[in-house]
Amino acid sequence: ALNIIKKSHPDIQVNFIVNPNKNADDPTLVDITKLSQIVNNLGINSTKIVSGSLLQVASLLQKQKLVLSDDGGLLHVAATVENGPNVVGLFFPGFSNHWVLDKDKVTGIEAPEGMQSFAAEWGIADESRKWINKIKPEAIARIALEKLA
Repeated sequence: ALNIIKKSHPDIQVNFIVNPNKNADDPTLVDITKLSQIVNNLGINSTKIVSGSLLQVASLLQKQKLVLSDDGGLLHVAATVENGPNVVGLFFPGFSNHWVLDKDKVTGIEAPEGMQSFAAEWGIADESRKWINKIKPEAIARIALEKLA
């Protein structure tokens, strides 16, 4: 999705905001080393991977135009930041209607139906089997570009 967005907005600053406090078995845990390698391999310039306290992250979120996030704590913080960014949340099937309270600010994209249960997803290490990877990058990019327009 990022490659598609960067084609339309080549000078956009991209920040990957990572929550350092997740459990090792959390299916939404981001491997910072792996993320850094992917970003470097793609040759995506003007990219930062950042982390910090809740107050630091909230301050950073307030300066963003758009936040793309899985259904996690940072998504919910971004959605509540006053005068903050538009937010695009990636959700397990059926979950976005529970968490998208401000439809003008937050847009939910759900993984396709037919996925295994959320409980069965917990602790899966195989990236190809995780629900979030079933959401098409083109769908994410389309919504993101609409929000950046």
